[in-house]
Amino acid sequence: MALNLNLSEPDLIVELNDFECEVRNSVEKRAEIQVQLWNQLNELFDSYFANFGENISIISGIVKIWRTLVAQVPNNQNNAVAQKVHVKLEKAIIELLKLENEQSPNEEEIKCLRFSIQALSNMVTGNSETQKIVWSDLISREEDFDLLGGVLKCKDTSAVTVVLVLIFNCIHGVGSRSSEEFVTSAVGIALIRSMLQLAESTLDNEESKTFELVYGIVTRLIEQGHYSILFERLAEASGTISFDQSILLKILDARLSSDEQAEELIDDSTISHMIKSFIKVAGFAVDVLKKTELTVSDYGVGEMSIAYSAIVLFLQTFSKLTHNPNIELANKCTREGLLAAVISLLGEAERVFPRIAKATTTPPEFTTDNDTNKGAEGFAYIKRDIIRLIGNLSYENKFVQDETRDLGGLALVLSNCNIDDRNPYIREYAIFAVRSLLQNNPENQKLVEEMKPINAVQHPVLEEVGVRTELENGKIKLNYTGPAPK
Repeated sequence: MALNLNLSEPDLIVELNDFECEVRNSVEKRAEIQVQLWNQLNELFDSYFANFGENISIISGIVKIWRTLVAQVPNNQNNAVAQKVHVKLEKAIIELLKLENEQSPNEEEIKCLRFSIQALSNMVTGNSETQKIVWSDLISREEDFDLLGGVLKCKDTSAVTVVLVLIFNCIHGVGSRSSEEFVTSAVGIALIRSMLQLAESTLDNEESKTFELVYGIVTRLIEQGHYSILFERLAEASGTISFDQSILLKILDARLSSDEQAEELIDDSTISHMIKSFIKVAGFAVDVLKKTELTVSDYGVGEMSIAYSAIVLFLQTFSKLTHNPNIELANKCTREGLLAAVISLLGEAERVFPRIAKATTTPPEFTTDNDTNKGAEGFAYIKRDIIRLIGNLSYENKFVQDETRDLGGLALVLSNCNIDDRNPYIREYAIFAVRSLLQNNPENQKLVEEMKPINAVQHPVLEEVGVRTELENGKIKLNYTGPAPK
């Protein structure tokens, strides 16, 4: 099969489109393509590329043929890479993105952009050799122009979807070493930042495939052992934790929730990194909570809001990892400072955010990713998730039981055996944690036996019906502001 290129420009456009239609529906015809045709198309592209904007229809026709020829034909994929077709496609994409930045793109330019990205994606699909070459070229570019990141920021959602499919195919096809290049290169990290922000902005759009694709890409990187380096590379020069890091935590949390075996993805070094990161964020939160001049509303804005979301997600992740009894893991978390950090945070949260115990509404379900955007002002869920984690760590583990007592955590857990609307089901988790802390631990049991009431705290529900509590000779006494019940 050959092209007739000795035609006027209008007839050449028709010739290109007719040829593409002919080979589109026949894998056999695509497989018969000879090197001569690749040379023809390359020469034609080079001759018209100089005046790119004026020749967009011809460029589009060439790109569309490339896209079709490499679909499902490994030999054509190899020939295309050998002929540097991917480099020409990258040049076309850059020119099209520049045109979009300068003016609103016309229909032909939008189509050409889609065809170019689809051609790159088809070139690497199912072919590990072309994946390595094309992927390496895309993420190690020395040019100032961020090619893939530029596509992610363009207005055409179809083009965005196609480039995410391209990245998805490459990440799932290349080895861990190539993925490491992705998470360490400047181009790769800029691209990952753009993807995470896209995922966050499309999370509630059920018709969009963006979140699903980004989730697939990032979880693959996590599965290949790149979580820790990703988290570090997504940090910002100033601040305790970045918005991008919090989105990464959301995806990690979602992945761990997807199936029980997902916990195996988190090795010892990753857990150590997560503990270290949590201690840093929790320390920042404790310092903020100690600033008595702040009002409750101050905790729901700025860096504190991001830190709050991160703390909730860290606590959920640690709770999932420790849900099944594991003495070695619990001891590791305790020795590396996780237990001390959560007890310190629980103490400050207990002081600043007294429980809301009216219980006049049905408590919400357990926190989800979206919940973390709503509860920062009242530090919702934090105390509950800390106590759940303490219960997990101390279960049948005397070392953790003793450490919790020495750190002052036992009294804090006991004080939360009550309803708190900011922390749904905290009473149930606290009762379980108390049981875990006292089981086969005489020292903890003795401490609880020696505890004496020091004050009577008024309960809003009792106050509503005219009942106040008072402490008299170490015992609770009820006083009635109205007639006493008969």
